[in-house]
Amino acid sequence: MKTRLALLYITLMMLPILAQAQDTSWKAPDAADTMQNQFALNKQFLSLGEKTFKSNCTTCHGKKGKGNGPAAVALNPKPANLQSDRVQNESQGALFWKISTGKKGMPSWKSALSKKQLWAVVIYVKNLTKSKEQILSKN
Repeated sequence: MKTRLALLYITLMMLPILAQAQDTSWKAPDAADTMQNQFALNKQFLSLGEKTFKSNCTTCHGKKGKGNGPAAVALNPKPANLQSDRVQNESQGALFWKISTGKKGMPSWKSALSKKQLWAVVIYVKNLTKSKEQILSKN
């Protein structure tokens, strides 16, 4: 009887944690979808995105953006896999808003990074699996 009560108690205590861990929804406001990058897409801009990402994002998201950086182990919720379809299907504006605003486990970067750096990171994230040449040839 005591064992069953202990198991029930542990289960009830874990429910909020499990529910939070499974919550992968993070929706930017609809207005964010209309936000557009106003900076020229060139090698310098792409290099800025890469440099800014490596300096500020890899600790949590990992070198390739898969959510497996060294700090990811201690975070709840876990950092997003930026190569996932869920993230890649986000609009550039939604990603800009999320990076700027942050939420639990994800800091707000709007005070630490310039708008140009924020947009450069967005473009870098949207093109994680492509070379600079591939990105520039599309435009």
